[in-house]
Amino acid sequence: MGRMLMAVLFCLVVQTGVAAPVATLDRSLWPDSLASHPGFNAASRREILNFASELLASEMISPDEWPARLALPQVDMLAIDRYRTQTWLRLLASYQAASRECHNCPHPGSVAQLRELVMQPRPVSAQLEPWLAESRQFHARYLLEQLTLAAQVSERSSEIATLSADELTGFELMDGEFLLTFDDGPTVLGGATWRTTRMLATAGQNAVFFVLGDPLAQRLQGSAESLAREYGDNCVASHGMRHEPYPELANWRDSLREARHLLNAIPDVTRLSWFRPPGGQRTAEMSGQVFERIVLWNIDSQDLNPSLSSQQLADRLMTLMLLWRKGIILLHDTQPKAANALPGLFRAVQTSPVRWVDCRSFADR
Repeated sequence: MGRMLMAVLFCLVVQTGVAAPVATLDRSLWPDSLASHPGFNAASRREILNFASELLASEMISPDEWPARLALPQVDMLAIDRYRTQTWLRLLASYQAASRECHNCPHPGSVAQLRELVMQPRPVSAQLEPWLAESRQFHARYLLEQLTLAAQVSERSSEIATLSADELTGFELMDGEFLLTFDDGPTVLGGATWRTTRMLATAGQNAVFFVLGDPLAQRLQGSAESLAREYGDNCVASHGMRHEPYPELANWRDSLREARHLLNAIPDVTRLSWFRPPGGQRTAEMSGQVFERIVLWNIDSQDLNPSLSSQQLADRLMTLMLLWRKGIILLHDTQPKAANALPGLFRAVQTSPVRWVDCRSFADR
């Protein structure tokens, strides 16, 4: 089933020349509550096995087929193989964490045992059949997103692979821990950034805001104090001066220094010595020499995709949180979707294993 669904999605790419739709899943199809440890873990195990099934199916595709299937002129198969190897290890860790408190669950101790478990039939009740069909589609599409990034990693760096041991992706967190991050702000006074920070304050949460220098400079021409009040208990870090590919900038160090100078002008705010390169694009030289820690992400909300509604955004985030069970979540405070989607997500996981990391303490780890 996994190979068949993946083939259908790949055919859509080849025949139309357009990327397959972004992965999302109607979480209301899952009939049980996620608001408890057993409930969250049971759903997590199901999503892990479904994604693992798609990953296993991808191994049956010939290397010669990948350029056409991904609609790319060339594909880095070594990078795809590295991604699959690393992902199997991550899936094993996720499944082990999700089954730790389950006495009747299988407990694979190795990737080989997890692969065997994936290949075993998993009967589902009639009640779960609508969820199963959508879940399979979600994970086929999500894997396509990930493999497309991996296939291009030798030409275009991204969050899919680190370039040094000092880079953070989110997989370094403990099971159940999630850090919210927002890119591309600040927006104008009273705009989407303000609505986002107010939503977080109301929910008793905070996040890291990776700030662009150009819009920050515009806001500082007004009142630095009002901007500090807007960020409140959140943290700020650098996204560079402009949203442009840093590997193509000869003066990228100057850009980072200028952005840091502007960040330092915001009074009474928690500033982190972190840098998120736009699009995750950077070089090995940059990763080794940058004077700020590079922080990427492992859960991409896709909130910039206009086809996703706020509810679909929340459903996508929930499914990826069930899959990876920890991570750094990428959002954008230039978009209104997060302010609409996150309150419901906070309520849904309030008594689950999910723990939202306070950005003010995370930097000290």
